[in-house]
Amino acid sequence: MNLRARLLRSAETLGELETVRHERFEDGVKLATCGHRTASAYLLGYVAEMTLKCAFFRLWGYADTEPIGVQNLRTADVLSRGFGVDKPPESFHSPIYWAQAVDGLRNEFGRPLDLYTSRELNARAECVWSCWVVSMRYRLNRLTEGEFRRLYEATEWIRTQYDRLWR
Repeated sequence: MNLRARLLRSAETLGELETVRHERFEDGVKLATCGHRTASAYLLGYVAEMTLKCAFFRLWGYADTEPIGVQNLRTADVLSRGFGVDKPPESFHSPIYWAQAVDGLRNEFGRPLDLYTSRELNARAECVWSCWVVSMRYRLNRLTEGEFRRLYEATEWIRTQYDRLWR
């Protein structure tokens, strides 16, 4: 398979997505140290999104080798609607959506997060959402240091809680 074909593959496995979220976090930190806040913020938002998405699918029982493509996302959306999570305009890129989906799926499985973790999860997802949009990859460097710091801290919290979110 040539490079372009590999890049255009429609689905990555859960294990690959978990690895990518680590790589993009490291990339984001390196960009931040060079003063590229918006590029870093774009990657950090992606890390938060992917961490929550991976936690959802891991909690749902997906194995490392299972692909996660568009059809899997649509099925997850149908499941999530069943416990009151509405798909936002950002579709499957919303950290708020995935935080609520993780919280809801845990409740459905009778394994709810403790109240503190649930509140923190949703507050951190809201923070990421307020500082990050997918289209920022097309934007000039507009985040203040304070905004960037809040995004970094929220993403770092989500990232470090990964195992706790799905186990």
